[in-house]
Amino acid sequence: MGFSPLIRVLSANDVAEYQQLRFEALRSDPDAFGLTYEEEHTKSEQEFITILTDSLVLGAYLNNELVGMIRFQRGTEYKNLHKGTIWGFYVKPDCRGLKIGEKLIEKLVVLLEGNVKQVSLAVIEENVSAINLYKKFGFEIYGTEPMPLKNDSTYVNMVLMYLIM
Repeated sequence: MGFSPLIRVLSANDVAEYQQLRFEALRSDPDAFGLTYEEEHTKSEQEFITILTDSLVLGAYLNNELVGMIRFQRGTEYKNLHKGTIWGFYVKPDCRGLKIGEKLIEKLVVLLEGNVKQVSLAVIEENVSAINLYKKFGFEIYGTEPMPLKNDSTYVNMVLMYLIM
């Protein structure tokens, strides 16, 4: 079955869809993100608009529905303008296996080429499929941060990865 998602940059006009997908991500995969659903839900619409306007957020659409997202935040200080971080990468569970995540990363890498020198990210150690997907695009592991996140009584380790463009 050949699904071809539409991948595009999200803008302030997409805030409601983005906010809804973000909430779904935090409910669906709470261990994968640094914030809880409850913490994220306290943010105002304006805070979500700021995310969409101050960083590069790509959305993946299937049948006019936002089903995936990835965010890139560039460094903000003079000495780190050459690099940035991937945040909030998510694809709806029923859309996984359709290469939507691959298309999101592919589009992001194309948009970043020539604009940044380094991209970094952190992914939970148990998310082997995401780690392998990042490796497919040339990301390399440079370490593991032990216990940066705690969910109730369980600590989560993060694999640290980077890509030199």
